[in-house]
Amino acid sequence: MKLNHHSKSCQIIINKKITNFQNLETQRTADTTPDLQNNDEKSKINYFTNKISSDCKLARELHEASLQSHWYIEQPKEIVDKRIVKLKKQQKNHKVVVLDLDETLIYHKNDQSIIRPFCKQFLDRLSKICTLVLFTAAKIEHATNMLKLIDPNKQYFKAVCTIDNMIGKVKDLRIFQTDLKDIVIIDNSPYNFIAQINNGLPILPFEGQNDDNQLEELLSYLEDLLLVDDVRIELAKKFKLQQFYKELNGRQAINKLYS
Repeated sequence: MKLNHHSKSCQIIINKKITNFQNLETQRTADTTPDLQNNDEKSKINYFTNKISSDCKLARELHEASLQSHWYIEQPKEIVDKRIVKLKKQQKNHKVVVLDLDETLIYHKNDQSIIRPFCKQFLDRLSKICTLVLFTAAKIEHATNMLKLIDPNKQYFKAVCTIDNMIGKVKDLRIFQTDLKDIVIIDNSPYNFIAQINNGLPILPFEGQNDDNQLEELLSYLEDLLLVDDVRIELAKKFKLQQFYKELNGRQAINKLYS
């Protein structure tokens, strides 16, 4: 689901309402912290950085989402409060991982559904080390039908959110009443997490490919990520999404930041 980005930007400029990142200090820290990752750590994020093409649609979307995140006006607390989702964490110190549905875990088209390779193992492992939430931009009926395929025994997800939980066209993580340092959102559409871009973990879209291994490789990275104190600092250093807007376009951003 996409936003009318240009009209939104124009509206913000006209109203002169410019809101910086809520976690601006986190952004600055990430920008200035030396990258001390070793080769093993680098290989764990190669599931994305080495596989995304600078000419692909997602590269353009990352650039536009980065731009929009800098202009994004945070919605008032009273609007967020109407969409609050109370999470019952398995353990008090558990991180929260918010997972998109379509083209992240499953591909659904023409009444056919294909589960992404390694999905069951991915969910099974994560459900033991974090609190899982499903957040789709679709309606509850679609989510219910897809959950019958990926979580038939209702054992993985502690909450299921739909379009009714979105604020405008954004998946605002504040609805979970969790410290933002402890929450990650994985989504193939970066527009969905422009409200907290440094909490976003991008993934290549799944469109039914048999040889897809994004979830398998992503799991290895997540197992390490969930151990850090503040996921935003780690994600900002590794994926640099808050820096994409500084480049002319998505192609240049990918070539410069992921080279």
